[in-house]
Amino acid sequence: MTEETAAIEFYYSIRSSFAYLAARRIAHLAHAHGRPLVHRPIDLQKLIAVNGGVTYDKVHAVRRHNHERNLERWARKLAIPVIVDPVHHVGPRERPSGLVILAQRQGGDADALAHEILAALWRDDRDIDDASVLADCCCRAGVDPALIDRALDPDVQEEMAENGRRALAAGVVGSPTFIVDGEPFFGQDLLPFVEEALKAGTARRRVA
Repeated sequence: MTEETAAIEFYYSIRSSFAYLAARRIAHLAHAHGRPLVHRPIDLQKLIAVNGGVTYDKVHAVRRHNHERNLERWARKLAIPVIVDPVHHVGPRERPSGLVILAQRQGGDADALAHEILAALWRDDRDIDDASVLADCCCRAGVDPALIDRALDPDVQEEMAENGRRALAAGVVGSPTFIVDGEPFFGQDLLPFVEEALKAGTARRRVA
């Protein structure tokens, strides 16, 4: 198994509630199984527009209500605090996503940073496009806040766009999606199946 196939690819929108519920758990699973975790933040609305989904602005109120109730149920089950309808839910993704991409490039703790940004929105209802909020997230994650100034650089945003193209090619349906040994798992509720796949992969590596 090559290093590339051994990595877990974590596709998500930086404004995704269920990515928030998954971020620490997928990082823990990756660490427990000795797998690198590759963060691939995407513009989910652009992906959904081409893969047959419904963009957030067109989701019927009944479906949105059901989504919020499921978010409440999972948050309660996992004992993770959440605000189901934060004021800052909708907003730009480019700066916070670019910051995660840069932290990963620089060898910083992208796992911790992604969680802090997601928590700032879904736990604390903060504006994650605000530089001061992102600076606080960086400090909490041990990441250099100076990276914020480069988060919108063209090469960084091109990497985010490439993540979107990769997501479409890999069969990513929505956020979060985890790719393990080429197999996509969509939804934080599939993390038990992700764990099974990781255990199976570990067993194969031991036999080989």
